Amino acid sequence: MKLYFTDPIKALYMMREFGVKVGFYEPNYDKKTTHKIKDGFITEIGDMFIEYSISELFEVISHSLNEGNDLKDCLMTDLYVKEESESIFLPKEGDYGMWSKLERPMTFRQRSKWKEFNNGGYFSDTAEIIMRDGKCFFTGEIENE
Repeated sequence: MKLYFTDPIKALYMMREFGVKVGFYEPNYDKKTTHKIKDGFITEIGDMFIEYSISELFEVISHSLNEGNDLKDCLMTDLYVKEESESIFLPKEGDYGMWSKLERPMTFRQRSKWKEFNNGGYFSDTAEIIMRDGKCFFTGEIENE
């Protein structure tokens, strides 16, 4: 499972506010594996993660917009979250989450008490964190491999 952003502005914001590291994957031809298959061989090429700094990503976005390109087209690929930053997206005490459009936003602790009060009721167990430490929080997308 990999986390990624399709919106470069949200990725840039998460880099600045929460220290998320983002970048893209590029083939690493030095990291090849060859496997024997029924009718021959197949070669797999490993991936190499290329990390953006905040200033590099800002420059790519600015240049693309100055050229008149659409924001979604300023990068050739989605921005993936570096594995070491994935823990930032786990719920923390005090985070505000949104479980469904029917419920109001609340902290994870408030929701636990609310769920107990309503005898469990029908609640989704997956939440999207929408605020942390009084700042907007963007979770991006999840790629299932």
